[in-house]
Amino acid sequence: MYTTPQISVQLPISVVVLPHVNELSGVKEPDTGLAPPALWDIAADKQAMQQEQRLQVARCTKIIIAEGQDHR
Repeated sequence: MYTTPQISVQLPISVVVLPHVNELSGVKEPDTGLAPPALWDIAADKQAMQQEQRLQVARCTKIIIAEGQDHR
């Protein structure tokens, strides 16, 4: 069947060849998940921060103290 040989060829390409191509071309995956600083658009980010309403994720309304804990 056609799909079996295709899958067997795709695996070595993605596992063996692609990391070498990325290494030679200088592409590196950052640990933080951020884009490289050359691709940042700080001016557009500042403008978006000024235009968008800030989101409130949560609000602490009551602190529950379990038995046996210090009341600080």
